[in-house]
Amino acid sequence: MRIGMSTSSHGRLLRRPEVHFTCEQALTVCAQGGFDVINLDFIEYSKPGQPMRGDDWEDWCRRQRETADRLGLSVTYAHAPFYDWRLDEPDGDPCYEELIRRSIRGAGIMGAQQIVFHPGSLNDGTWYSQRLSLERNVRFYRRYGELCAREGVMPCMENMMEPARGRRFASSVEELLALRDALGEGYGICWDFGHAHMAGINQCAALREIGDRLTMLHLNDNFGRLDDHLAPCFGTIEWTPIMRTLKEIGFDGDLVFENFTFFDGLPERLRVPAMRLCHDVGVYLRDLANGAE
Repeated sequence: MRIGMSTSSHGRLLRRPEVHFTCEQALTVCAQGGFDVINLDFIEYSKPGQPMRGDDWEDWCRRQRETADRLGLSVTYAHAPFYDWRLDEPDGDPCYEELIRRSIRGAGIMGAQQIVFHPGSLNDGTWYSQRLSLERNVRFYRRYGELCAREGVMPCMENMMEPARGRRFASSVEELLALRDALGEGYGICWDFGHAHMAGINQCAALREIGDRLTMLHLNDNFGRLDDHLAPCFGTIEWTPIMRTLKEIGFDGDLVFENFTFFDGLPERLRVPAMRLCHDVGVYLRDLANGAE
């Protein structure tokens, strides 16, 4: 297991809403923190005014690949942008469709092997509809399979977490597996531990049920109430049984951290030390998986 970090962890400064650091800066800080695997977060870089919306987005992606290569980093993973389907209808939205296509192409340019998508949720006019949500997700994400295959990138569906009211599709293991299996063998599953903790899921049982369909991890922690995206061991998730279960099911992928809130409030001079701490946590978790106490 290698230890990876998302570029979103070095995006904002002192909890300000705008993206403060460039992707090149994020890659540099991740490398200085000891990470050698990167999850390129296209969510941040696809917002208004960001590079993925510009005319030279492909050249921008090539520059990030060059920066990563120079720093000895492997951009193995990527995260596509997403919308709330209940508020923004994705089908027929040329901006959203184009940003999805650009993120897949960008992942291919950077040499990523997997790209993560968030399943969307739909109502039937009264409340949440599992049937409509499954049907629409299958139709929506299946049409990107060919592009992903052409770019050599596996599309992965991520587990979600429930909102304060209502339901959110793919928060349950049953729904997540139904979606992945309907999409087919060319699709993987990304397991977000923070989302699962908020949903009250037995994570060890869930990982066993997912089995070899698990292809990617998002490691983050919280206190079971908010999607805090803290570093592991800074919330209330019990990591020892989880790591042992990953070993038990034969997961041989990377430990990829997604801890942007953990870093957002830090001044710039503390970023690299905090990255090194997260890397040390990753080493600790890997040791747990290998049977250490």
